[in-house]
This record gives sequence, structure tokens and C-alpha cells, in this order.
Amino acid sequence: MSFTSFQNERVLDSRSLTPIRNTPSAKEKEPPDPNMANPRLTINRALVYERRLPGDAYITAYAQRLQHGYYSSAAVSDEDAEHVDFLALAFTFHSPHTITHRIKSATISVSVRGNRDLSSPKSYPYGYPPGNPRFLMHAPHLIYGTVSPETMEWTFSLAGSLGISELPVSASVIPSGSFNGRYKRYEMMRIQGSARTLKNPAGREFDIEAGKIVWSMEENNVQRSGLPREFTFVMLIQKPTANSKISLSIDVDPVIDAMIGSYPSLMLKLPEYQPLPRRGVNFQQEVGQRFEPVDPVRGFNFAELGSMFDEYIAMPGRKFSRQIQIPTEADIPDNHFQGTYPGQYGPLNPIPYQQQLQTHNLALQNNSLSLQNNLLQTTLQNLWITQPRGEETQSRLRQAKAKATPPPDPPTLTLTQHQQLPPPPKHPQ
Repeated sequence: MSFTSFQNERVLDSRSLTPIRNTPSAKEKEPPDPNMANPRLTINRALVYERRLPGDAYITAYAQRLQHGYYSSAAVSDEDAEHVDFLALAFTFHSPHTITHRIKSATISVSVRGNRDLSSPKSYPYGYPPGNPRFLMHAPHLIYGTVSPETMEWTFSLAGSLGISELPVSASVIPSGSFNGRYKRYEMMRIQGSARTLKNPAGREFDIEAGKIVWSMEENNVQRSGLPREFTFVMLIQKPTANSKISLSIDVDPVIDAMIGSYPSLMLKLPEYQPLPRRGVNFQQEVGQRFEPVDPVRGFNFAELGSMFDEYIAMPGRKFSRQIQIPTEADIPDNHFQGTYPGQYGPLNPIPYQQQLQTHNLALQNNSLSLQNNLLQTTLQNLWITQPRGEETQSRLRQAKAKATPPPDPPTLTLTQHQQLPPPPKHPQ
């Protein structure tokens, strides 16, 4: 029996053991995207935008990449988009005097138009006219720079004077109080882009939906380092036909720092600061690095890009992100950042040890005020006891006046011609 039970225990123990499985091998690195921009293939091409600004600042832009293709994916229910062009615009913000004349912010507008204005037919009440170009995609949508925390501290103090003066003793009390506060502010560089309707002065029926893209750029107000010096924005443009003649216009509205404030917009509108006339983008030919693989008839399918569309932008310099990452600090609790969001002021939440110091200081101030109040009361009581009153005060004042007044002179006797002194009496001998 004992041997059988021992075997059963061994069987039960063996059943309870979990089998050892082979550990999966490390995931192999994915091959790089061959369609990403290769810096070795980037050359200076014809400028499509050039403008000189005050402070020797200069803004230029050129078409870095222009490739034809289409957009088709079985994952979406929309129809395939034919005659799609990939356009990459490389901008350069060159300010040689960054400390005194940096570019603090800018608004970049890019719009496309057809060779003639076409009104929206009734068959496209919510769409776009089939004869007008439009933007299918653009990048970046929203990116942030490095987060820079800034600590703001202030001290509010109030003091007054209260006392009584009565010779020969005087007493006074100077109450005072103060309040300390502190909060943090988080700043970063921001770039945001959106597609908008291109307005037409001929009327609303001639407006082009998604015919304009606007990017707003703001510097980091804490660092005050200006905007990025060089960057590349990308977009997908759908044309009505392969041979459609479309025009692309670029407008940059910068804000440049001056010795005092910023240069006024009226000054930037002077003729010498207007964009120079340059030839536009020719959408009939391809420019720059090619996309692979390419269909011999339709071109490259931009729905099958190996990376996210935002990855095709270029932003040299510091690392940027599409998400906000607030740096953690050792002396600040984890819940200190709750309720805050980028670019806004956080709640008033002092650090715990500062609260203890403030409470201790207020207690010491209250003790000091109470001691001064007791001293004032004691001094007033002594003055009230020692001060003379009524008739006693008047008699003392009379005595003091009598002592201060000198005595009158003794009477004197004067003789005249008609008066003689009587003779002295004779004493008997």
C-alpha cells in the first residue's frame, strides 16, 4: 500500500507540473523604410518662395520632393483617389541675429487652385467639385518640442503701525503679515496644421473644400530660442486629371522680435519686405527621390507607405514628439501635475515642506504680535495709574507757577524839597 500511494503521489505531482516551453526568440528588427527621405539625395532646387524681413531675416521654401501616384486601400469604404501627388516643401527660417531679431511665431498657408473656377454642382452637396484640386493628407498635424518647466514664486506682505505717545513714555505696535505662493508653468514649442475651405471672392458656390492648409508655429516662451531653422512639411494633393494645370501658392506671416516688442505688421507689408516673384511648382513633372514600388500606369500607392505619414516630415535639431511628456522631479509628488495641460497654468499646490515652513512662520508672527499687545496694555495701565487727576493736578500746577514767579521788590522811600525828616529824639543824660 505504501508503495502504491507513493507512486500515486509521484503521478499527482508530475501532473501538477507545468510544461516548459521554448522561449520565443527576440523580434527581428524591421527593415528601414526605403521611401523615407534620404539626406544624401537632397539638393538645392528652384525656390518657390523667397522673402527678406527686418533684422536681416530670410525665409525661403523649395519643392524638395514631388511624385505622382494614387491612393487606394481595401480598409476604407471610400473610392480610390486617382492622380494624387506627394509634395514635400522644405522651409528655411534664417535669422543671423537670433538674440535680438528671432522669429517668435509664424503662420504658413498653402493653397491650391485649378486653372478655372468651377462651381459645386448639386450632385456634390457635401463634397468637392470634381474639377478642383484638394488636399487629401498633410503633416504635421500636431507636434510639440521639449517641455520646459518654469517655477513662479511670489510673496505678499502687509505691515502697519499702531501706538500711543504720552510723555514721558510712548509705546507702539507694528503688526505685519505675509503670504507666499508658488506654481509651475509648462511651455514648449507647438506646431499645428489643419485643412480649411479655400474661399473664393466669386461666391460660396466656388469655394473649394480642403483647398487650403494652415500651419501655426509658436516658440517656447521660456527658452525664447525662436522657431526651428529648417523643416520639411509634406502633403498629398489630388488633381482632377493627370494633366490638370493647378497652381500652388504659399504665404508666410511671421512675428519677428525687435529691440522693444515685435515689428509691426504694417512695417512687414512694405514693398521691400514682400515676397519676391518666383516660379511656382510644376505638377507635370516629378522632382526628387522616387517612391518604390511603382505601378507603371498608376504610379505609387500612397496608402501603402511603410511608415506613418507624419514620419516623412523633417525637423532637424532637438527631438520633437506628437505627445506631451512632462518631466518628473524628485521633490514634487506624483499628483502635482494632475489637472494641468500644456500651455496652461497649474493649480496652486505648494510643496508640503513649504507649507510647514509657512505655518511655522505664521505661528511665530502670532506669538510676536501677542507679546507686543501685552506690552502695550501694561504700558497703558502704568500711564493711567501714574497720571495726576482733578484738583490735585491744579494745585500742583499752581505750586509750580509760584515757584517759577520771582518775589516782588521791597518799598523805597523818596524825599522831596518840602519834606524833612523829623529830628531824632534826645535821650536824657
